[in-house]
Amino acid sequence: MLRRLLIILILVTVPKVVLALPVIANTGQTYPYTSPFAPLDQFINMDIQEVYSQIEALGLNKIKPVSYRQMIEDQTPISTSAKVASFQAYQTPLADAVSVPVCVVGDDQHSHAWLRQNAARLLEANTVCLVASADSIESIVDLSKSAMGVYIQPVSAQSFIELVGLEYYPAVVYQGWVVQ
Repeated sequence: MLRRLLIILILVTVPKVVLALPVIANTGQTYPYTSPFAPLDQFINMDIQEVYSQIEALGLNKIKPVSYRQMIEDQTPISTSAKVASFQAYQTPLADAVSVPVCVVGDDQHSHAWLRQNAARLLEANTVCLVASADSIESIVDLSKSAMGVYIQPVSAQSFIELVGLEYYPAVVYQGWVVQ
C-alpha cells in the first residue's frame, strides 16, 4: 500500500466559498494503521517550522499548488454526452442512490433560463449543480450568475450522467427521480 501524507491544507477563498484543499504526496511504502488519523499524528504536536522541516527533508517542498481559478481553467472546455432538451419527469432505479439533490446544467440559453426560474427551489433543497457543457471559466461564472446563489460545482457532469443514465439536461436527480 502506498503511503500518502497530508502535507498542508491550502485555503482557497472564492466569494462566499472557502475550500480546504489537501495536498497529497506519495512517500513510498507504508504499513496498515488502525486510525484514519494516524498519518496526521506525527504532525499534531509539531510547530509549523518543524512541519516545514519535515516536508523539506522528504523532498516534498517541490509541490507547487495552483490557484482555484487555474484548476477550473484546466478543466475547460467541458462537454458531456447529455443533450439540451425538455423532457417529462421519470423514475429510474439508477438514481435511487442519489440522496442529495443534484442538478445538471450547461452554458446554454435553456439552462440559464431554467436556473433563473428554479433558483429558489434549488436553493431551498440545497441542490448542487454539475456542469454538462461550458467553454471557459467565464461560461461557468455566467452559469453561477444565472443560478442566483445555487452552488455550481465547476466540474464535468459526465461521470454523474453515466451513473444515472441521464440523456437530457437541465435536470435535477434526487431519490430515484429525474425531473426538469
